[in-house]
Amino acid sequence: MEKNREGIHHIAFDVEDIYAEIERLKGEGFVFISDQPKKGADNKLVVFIHPKSANGLLVELCQDAG
Repeated sequence: MEKNREGIHHIAFDVEDIYAEIERLKGEGFVFISDQPKKGADNKLVVFIHPKSANGLLVELCQDAG
């Protein structure tokens, strides 16, 4: 907590088309930790926006993979 302060660690948004959202948000200037979604918890595809692009907050995009 000394390094990253108290508060919310990250927030997740469920999206319908993760690939389209990645491209849309890149167009708005957001930087992603990785360019491709990966398998995450609960059979979802996940990708993260770098905290430096989101005022210090880690943002996760999720899409059902099934």
